Amino acid sequence: MQFVIAPFIFAQGLDTEQWMKELEDDMLVSSLSIPGAHDAATDEGLFAPPGFGRTQSLNLKELWECGVRAFDIRPAVRDTLLYIYHGKLRTKVSFAEALDVISAQLDRYPSEFAIVLLREESDSENEKEHSLWSPLVGGIIRDMGEKAAVFSPDMKVGDVRGKVLFLTRSSYSGADRGARITGWCHSKDGCTNARILPYANGSEARLQVQDYYAPTDAEKRGYKLDVVRRFFSLSTDAKE
Repeated sequence: MQFVIAPFIFAQGLDTEQWMKELEDDMLVSSLSIPGAHDAATDEGLFAPPGFGRTQSLNLKELWECGVRAFDIRPAVRDTLLYIYHGKLRTKVSFAEALDVISAQLDRYPSEFAIVLLREESDSENEKEHSLWSPLVGGIIRDMGEKAAVFSPDMKVGDVRGKVLFLTRSSYSGADRGARITGWCHSKDGCTNARILPYANGSEARLQVQDYYAPTDAEKRGYKLDVVRRFFSLSTDAKE
C-alpha cells in the first residue's frame, strides 16, 4: 500500500472543498494521490518572531478548501495539554482544536476523508511531558469513536468517507484505530521497506517514503526532484 502525498493543480471548475465526491466508493485508498501539507498548523499562529517556523500561508480550514486532505500534524505536551509544534516552536492551536477543524469539514462534506500524519515533536518536552504523549493522543483518537478510521491495506474510499485516518510515526496507546509507521527515513534516495502496522487486528502494508528535507543547493534540489519522480513512477507501476 502506498500513499503519494504531493501538491498538484486541480482542474478548473473542480469543487476543491469536496473533490472526493467524484471518486467511486470501491476505489482503493492506496490507489489515490492525495495532496498534503507539511507542518500543516503553522499558519494558525506561532509563539515565535515573524517568519520563524511558518511553513504554510493558509490555515487548516483554508488548506481544506484548496483541496488538501493529508495533514502533517506534530503534537507535543506542554504541562498536561497537547499543542501543535514545529520543532520547539508552539503554535496557537491545540491538537484537539486542530482535529475539530478537520472534523467540522468532514461533517459539512461527508463525501471526504482526511489523513492525519502524526509525529511527536519531543524537542520541547521534559521527561514527564514525554510520558504523557502516548496516552493523551490515544485518548483523543479513542474518543472520536467511529470518526477515526480502522486501517487495513485494502481499505476503500467508501470505508473512510467522513472519517480521519491516523498514521503515526510515534506510538500512541489506548486506541485501536489508525496505524503506526515503522522504518520512516530521510535518506536522499528514499526507502521502500517502511511498514504500516494497524492498531486493530489485521495485515500490515508496505510504505514507500521520500522525505529528504535538506536540499540546500541547486544540485541537491535537482536530485530530490528526480527521486520524487522515481517514486511517483514506482507508485504508478504498483497500481497497474
